[in-house]
Parts: sequence; C-alpha cells; structure tokens
Amino acid sequence: MKPFIRYAGGHLDRAGLFRKDEDWISAKLAHPKTQIVPVWRSKNLVDDLSSAPKSRVVDRADASEILELAHQTTLLGISGDVAYFAADISSLEEEPAHALVNQGDFVDLRQVGPLLGADIIFSGLALLIRSAKSFMSPALCLTPNTPGTSSIILKSKSGDK
Repeated sequence: MKPFIRYAGGHLDRAGLFRKDEDWISAKLAHPKTQIVPVWRSKNLVDDLSSAPKSRVVDRADASEILELAHQTTLLGISGDVAYFAADISSLEEEPAHALVNQGDFVDLRQVGPLLGADIIFSGLALLIRSAKSFMSPALCLTPNTPGTSSIILKSKSGDK
C-alpha cells in the first residue's frame, strides 16, 4: 500500500515556463475564468466551516475591488484554462475584509486543512506565499524576496516583484 501524502497529487500547474512573462501573467489575471484566492493575515477563506469545509475562491468578475485593495497579488498556478491568484488583503481590518469577500470565514489552515481535500492545494500555496513575506516564517527561505530573483509575485504595493 502506498503511503498517503496529503499535499501530493494536486492538479495545479505552477506555470514555471510563463512566470517571467508579465504579458502572459497580466492576460491571465484579466481573464474572466480566473479565480482569486483571498488571504487575510495568514488565514484562508473557507466556506461551510461547520459542515464540509472547502476553500472559497472569488470569480474574477467579482474580484476587482479585492485586487485593487490587495497588498500583493501572486500567481499560484493554472488548472486547465483557469488561472489561480492569491490576493493578500491583510492590510484591511477584519470587518472590511469580510465585507469585501462577502461570504465565508478566514480560517487558519491548521484548523481545517485535513478536511479540505484537494482544495488545500490552493489555500496552502496562498498561505505559503503570504508567509514567505513574513520575517517570522521559516518559509522565507523558500521564496526569494530580492527584486528580479522571484517571478512569483505579480504585484506588491511595497514595490517588489
């Protein structure tokens, strides 16, 4: 019997061949099928917390304000013809953050991770990238933060890419 590895087997293509192509990334971010994964203070947006938790993503058509207010927008990857981006809205207070996403709860993945199944891939990547910006996180060493060395971060209000 093969060992169970929770985070293996995800269907998200990290789009490594396109990560330095800003035109491609911008086109994906503008595409109507694109999905946004909101992240707030190292917490991910989850629906149905009391019954069957699942990661909540926001359709691109409903995400203009989220993207406008996001401190950082990050390409997570693609699945088929759908691109997934994390949007860090940690600069907002709790009430405005919840009002912006309209539904769901921001939850620490350690509370619900085992219940999310394949959804954990999107949330986990979004959280990892959010944590990489924190000097308190060991994930910092996984994502270079020097301008020009990382092609993961699309937009950051602090000016780094």
